[in-house]
Amino acid sequence: MADLPNVGAPGTSRVLEALSRRVATRYAASAESTISNPIRQKVNADLVRAGMDGNQRFRSAGTALAVISKVLGKYAIEWDEVLNSFGLSQEKGRASIDLAFQTDDPFSPVSIRNTALAFHWDTLETGVEVVAYLG
Repeated sequence: MADLPNVGAPGTSRVLEALSRRVATRYAASAESTISNPIRQKVNADLVRAGMDGNQRFRSAGTALAVISKVLGKYAIEWDEVLNSFGLSQEKGRASIDLAFQTDDPFSPVSIRNTALAFHWDTLETGVEVVAYLG
């Protein structure tokens, strides 16, 4: 087991500061782990404008998810889970994808407890039809 650095050692205060910020950010954000209805409505309207109402065709389900990720990013929202590409390679399907708020610390997003992304896709002759919204 490696020796722990001496608290007074050079650089230790920066490490402790970073850890303190991470804990404080996580604690403060936990109070904000729900999404309000007005924000949910704005995100859903932006998803419709991005073609997630089934009226636009995409090359693949993954391409549609990339567009959704950009829309969510405008609201500091990101995926709260790793997406399995195998499921997305199917001709059609549906998924409920957990979301999280981004924080100053990229390793500590805050899970959103009251909503998830509903994602439905179907491969047609003209491309992949997608319906996606925050439920």
